[in-house]
Amino acid sequence: MRQYRFLITALLLLSIIPPLTPGQSLAENYAVQDVKVAFLYNIAKFVSWPQTTPEQTIVLGILGEDPFGPALKKIKGKTIQSRPLDIRPVLTIAEAEQCHLLFISRSEKNRLDKWLPTLQSRKILIISDIPNFIDHGGMLELIEIDQRIRFAVNLDAIHDSGLRLDAQLLNLAYRVRHEKRTR
Repeated sequence: MRQYRFLITALLLLSIIPPLTPGQSLAENYAVQDVKVAFLYNIAKFVSWPQTTPEQTIVLGILGEDPFGPALKKIKGKTIQSRPLDIRPVLTIAEAEQCHLLFISRSEKNRLDKWLPTLQSRKILIISDIPNFIDHGGMLELIEIDQRIRFAVNLDAIHDSGLRLDAQLLNLAYRVRHEKRTR
């Protein structure tokens, strides 16, 4: 049963990316931005946000320079957990607080100490591709390893925010940071 769930999860993560051509690498076939957008969309399917209603729109905010460009158009209008997905640029903390997912671009690296302390306690899944993002309090980090996009999870930050990730998603993580011990 566990292998079946793993297979379903892997297929969901790749659902909006066509298969690789035999003998070609990820970088040769797809823009890294397309793959990262696919990860954002599919990861959201495995998050439980407390106190959301079934008709509520899921909001993905992009903080800083948009690193995805036209790749975001591929997920615009799709649904997550039967709810429509809206994508918005974020310029202020008040705008970030309206998001369910917040992607912090590399252009904000030097301002993480402004954003993270304020947003960490909110019910927002905070994602970035900034190196060592989860070690600075971020929740989910997209990492390129051997021409593949992988992700790392800061489970403590996610639990502190009141969010829940499906265990199947955690099984796919490249790294899970979990330093707090349960009693």
